[in-house]
Amino acid sequence: MADEITLTVSIDVTNPAGFTTKRSTSRLKVTQSAAGASGGIQEIGTGYEVIGKGDVSTEGYVYIANLDSTNFVQIGTDGGAALVPIMRLNAGEAQLFRLDAAATLYAEADTAAVDIDVLILEA
Repeated sequence: MADEITLTVSIDVTNPAGFTTKRSTSRLKVTQSAAGASGGIQEIGTGYEVIGKGDVSTEGYVYIANLDSTNFVQIGTDGGAALVPIMRLNAGEAQLFRLDAAATLYAEADTAAVDIDVLILEA
């Protein structure tokens, strides 16, 4: 089977200073080699921790939303003694991206614990 995942990504910027730009994909179709997904709500504390992947063995697309109304959360990799942030999700923000199958994601909340909504699809 093919084209099990459909992605639509767009951004439309209109800044009061006059800057405007747009980018979009038109319903990108992606094949999921193995059926499956894992996810749910995970509380992230102020010390960095692994983002759980459940029974997913080969990560493909990852959706993460910060459900907090005040605090941001950083997403990144393990630096040994500290998080190496590669992404910041402010309150209410979300991201969708393809994760390298060899990577492990970590998260760390800023001021207080936050809940994130995570969906990890098999590749």
